[in-house]
Amino acid sequence: MIHVLSRRPLAVAAGSVVVDVLMVAAKLLIGLLSGSLGLVADAAHSALDLVSSLFALLAVRAAAKPADTEHPYGHGRAENLAAYTEGLLLGIAAVGIGYEAVHRLLSGGHLVNASLLAIGLPAAAILVESVRAIVLRAVGRASASAALEANAVNRMADIVSSLGVLVGLLGVRMGVEWADSAAALLVAGVIAASAFNLLRHAGDILID
Repeated sequence: MIHVLSRRPLAVAAGSVVVDVLMVAAKLLIGLLSGSLGLVADAAHSALDLVSSLFALLAVRAAAKPADTEHPYGHGRAENLAAYTEGLLLGIAAVGIGYEAVHRLLSGGHLVNASLLAIGLPAAAILVESVRAIVLRAVGRASASAALEANAVNRMADIVSSLGVLVGLLGVRMGVEWADSAAALLVAGVIAASAFNLLRHAGDILID
């Protein structure tokens, strides 16, 4: 039983990587086909989620190693380092997405095809991320994994950003052309807030 429980965080982290790969591919493809900056921004967010999920996977594996002569207190701090790196990546994404969103708003917007497929994707993403956030948080708390809990926090940000993209696309479909760019700006704000929270929490632990 102990062996099974010890492998659960690793399995959840690996599964999260697979989901992120699918999310990036779907959002980027539909975003480019529809011309939606909101979806492309969400794809960028998911791409960074993929990187952070890989960090989390590596951190969980490292934290599972027993203490040794070089790490007498174990390898758990690797997870906090992964969470801090995730925060840095999110901050960079926020700046890039925010810049492009403001540029489109000031230049009069951009033609977006708010098809039913484009609208359905963020709606599906909200459902998927809601389930994933619950699983990651539960397993993270049960196994005392900072990396998995950080990933759970990021999933909540994904839910908010996908909701904003969904509203933006619905706005475009109703004739509000700038709604998609506004949604992308919202995504940038959500990413920035997530980055700040992760950097503050992980940074406090790393510097004791």
